[in-house]
Amino acid sequence: MLQLAMNNIINHPAKYSPALTFDVTQQTIRYTGGIVRALPRGVAYEVDGFFIGMFADDVGLRAITPGYAMTQAVTGVELHSWVENVFGAKNIIEMLNRPGECYRRKWRPGSDGARHSQLYLAPSAHAITQIGIYGAPI
Repeated sequence: MLQLAMNNIINHPAKYSPALTFDVTQQTIRYTGGIVRALPRGVAYEVDGFFIGMFADDVGLRAITPGYAMTQAVTGVELHSWVENVFGAKNIIEMLNRPGECYRRKWRPGSDGARHSQLYLAPSAHAITQIGIYGAPI
């Protein structure tokens, strides 16, 4: 039975929409406290009939917080409209890569923290912020 389930996952991979990143300007979801002030950026995508939305940092390496993920069944609206309604999304940008797509040969230096990593990955914090927005190599 487990093998059948694994074959189903392998033969029918999830179909992800292109991800969107945006500024979060409102908080319509209960029980999120002051998360908008702490994590003012959002990332959202659609997969297998559900919208997934997460909060993120707006500077540096752009950590996404899957612990604060919001999900909702797709009900006839487009992802773009959903993020506007739920997150008050502004400055919406479509990411270059779909969720789960990775660079094949990305160098990952050993480091002693985020600031150290930023110094290796880009010439400035602004450049790191831009790669976090667009998901493209510098």
